[in-house]
Order: sequence, then structure tokens, then C-alpha cells
Amino acid sequence: MAKIRIYELAKELGQDNKTLERAVRDLGIEIKNYMSTLTPEQALRVRASVGEGKPRAAAPKARAAAPKSASATAKAPRAAGEIGRAHV
Repeated sequence: MAKIRIYELAKELGQDNKTLERAVRDLGIEIKNYMSTLTPEQALRVRASVGEGKPRAAAPKARAAAPKSASATAKAPRAAGEIGRAHV
């Protein structure tokens, strides 16, 4: 198994980089920053310490809001005398 970077593991575990950096250091693993790599054994220790014994699937993405219908977004037509006049 290949080494994994801190930021990749953070994404996998749903953590931000700084939180995971702190957890790794608390386990006594020496790292410089979120770009540092962990061996598979170190990654397992980190997963176990943050409550994940195994990698979890990515969280489902929130659905985008339904687009408004064309009639709801259309502007009301102007009267013939208002066309081209600036609003004061």
C-alpha cells in the first residue's frame, strides 16, 4: 500500500487539515505540515484515533436548489411609454 498525505487522509475522514495535523502530532508521529506523508500503519493509527477503523465513503453531496421556472424569474413587461427611460 502506498503512503498517504495528511490532507488526503483529512479529506477521507471529513476533517480539516489543521485538526488532523494536531491528531497526528498527538499520536507522536512527527510531521512538518499537511503535505507530509504517512505510512499505511501510521494512517491506520490516525484513523483509529479519530474514530474511524476503516475508510468511509465520501459524504453525499447536498442537492442543488431547483432552478426557478422561467415565468417566476421573468420581469413584468413595461408600459409602452416607459421603454428607454431611466428610473429617477
